[in-house]
Amino acid sequence: MQVLVQSYRRLKYLKQTVDSLRLDDVDLFIVDGGSDQPTKDYIKSVADKYLFFNDNPGSDFLKNEGIKHLITDNYFILSADDIEYSEGYSKLMKQQFEKLNWCELKWAFCSSNMEIVENQNLKWSTVNGVDIYQVSGLQSASAIVSRVALMQVGLYPVYGKYGAGDWALGKMLLKSNYHCCYIRQPMVVHLGNNNAVDYPEFQNQANIDINTNYKKAIHHGDNLH
Repeated sequence: MQVLVQSYRRLKYLKQTVDSLRLDDVDLFIVDGGSDQPTKDYIKSVADKYLFFNDNPGSDFLKNEGIKHLITDNYFILSADDIEYSEGYSKLMKQQFEKLNWCELKWAFCSSNMEIVENQNLKWSTVNGVDIYQVSGLQSASAIVSRVALMQVGLYPVYGKYGAGDWALGKMLLKSNYHCCYIRQPMVVHLGNNNAVDYPEFQNQANIDINTNYKKAIHHGDNLH
């Protein structure tokens, strides 16, 4: 199973992400947006393939470059650099993705459940034996994704540095007759929840993303024909 991790200056979390992913037999690809030398050295030592960029071009940009230049499988796991996984995660996600799409590709973007989602008391449904919650758009830190579908819609629109393009992508997939959802099990643990601590040098950009780019991303998706 191929796994694509986008990384930027969070070595303490990246190590936990990599260690937990390596509990399974995966091909680990890391795309980094300009971390310091110790982080780059670590990536070189653990990744099967990697790409390095400078000046923090942003999560959406990094995902696109990784998908275009590293991913070769029809579907793969997409991960932030601050997610902790349980042993067997990749195998179970693969099985459930294949169940959802057993006849034809419909469920193109299946995000991992985590505590903040589970605590919303959502009304989960069962499709082909898989417990899911269908959504029209989402911001996802971890998911199993169809490369075919993403290439078809043109990959991620780039909105700022923090992944607002997820919302536009979800609407683009919907317009192309694909579905997005959360898969209830297995759950993952989101380690880095405090942008003020993890990215203090980019707080102004974070405020722009929250107040402007997210709205633009959602608008972008709603106006596709």
